[in-house]
Amino acid sequence: MDSRLFWLALAAFVGATEGGLIAGLLPSISEDMGITMGQAGLVMVGYALAYAIGTPLVAVVLGGVGRRRVLAWSEFGLAVCTLLMVLMPVFPGLVAVRTVLAVCAGTFTGTAMATAAMIAPPGQRGRAIQIVTMGQSLAVLVGVPLGAWVAAHYGWRWNYAAITVCAAAASLALYLRLPRGMMGDTQTMGARLRVLRNPGVGPALVTTVLYMVSGFPVGIFVGAVLDEAGIVRAALPAVLLASGIGAVVASMSAGRIADWLGNRITVTVSLMVLTACLAVYLLIPQVPVE
Repeated sequence: MDSRLFWLALAAFVGATEGGLIAGLLPSISEDMGITMGQAGLVMVGYALAYAIGTPLVAVVLGGVGRRRVLAWSEFGLAVCTLLMVLMPVFPGLVAVRTVLAVCAGTFTGTAMATAAMIAPPGQRGRAIQIVTMGQSLAVLVGVPLGAWVAAHYGWRWNYAAITVCAAAASLALYLRLPRGMMGDTQTMGARLRVLRNPGVGPALVTTVLYMVSGFPVGIFVGAVLDEAGIVRAALPAVLLASGIGAVVASMSAGRIADWLGNRITVTVSLMVLTACLAVYLLIPQVPVE
């Protein structure tokens, strides 16, 4: 394996761990800052808005900058933000820092896949991209539940200290190892938005947004759901591990299922399963706990 892909995968692992770990950290952040679980969820509001709106704008601004510098500096920015979260004493500052962190994480993710394909040998682009996405999958499977366990036993700030070290190492490696001269996409925002005119893109986008909006809140506040059900917080890492296993299995099988059943049936069935799972969440507080 090209060692440069390893560092891209590590950086992807770090960003995906931070993004997924927040569900396991909200209870600890709530207690540490003396706020409610709902207030703690504000760390997701700025993050979501910055990721959705700020990342495309930054991509346009940095279109003429080499990918090597964009990747290295966005990962370094993530390291700085996570270090500030370790040191931040007040909750509003935590929200502000994580908002900036979202732009760094989104900029890296949007650039990493294209860079992996660019440095891959001919005929191996798919494998190169898969190596990077495997870093994200491992984050969901290993990084997130492990981080939840660390938060439950030692405090949530230790997670961000570890992420700071990993992100800084990945940033330095990317800057030293990636080749120079890989330029980004210089299209304007208008040119990027014109793709929405293509048949099927609009409905697919709306479906994806609704899918994410319905599933993400439950995933983020899974700790609150467990508290409401009277389940001990020590069980949260196991719940997140189960979620990670499901995510990895889905990423490995989704393409084959779509090829077998077709895209429309696959999406319809997955939405039906998601609806059933969300309905089960409503019953969890009613389950007796010994």
